[in-house]
Amino acid sequence: DETLSALQLFGAVLIMAGLYINVFGLRVRRTTRVSEKA
Repeated sequence: DETLSALQLFGAVLIMAGLYINVFGLRVRRTTRVSEKA
């Protein structure tokens, strides 16, 4: 049970991290594009 709960928490963290990376990545790309255009 302890190992399963640990794996579930680890998986949840990876999923959340991936979502945040995607969101921040898009924001960074947008800002970089705007700065290049300016």
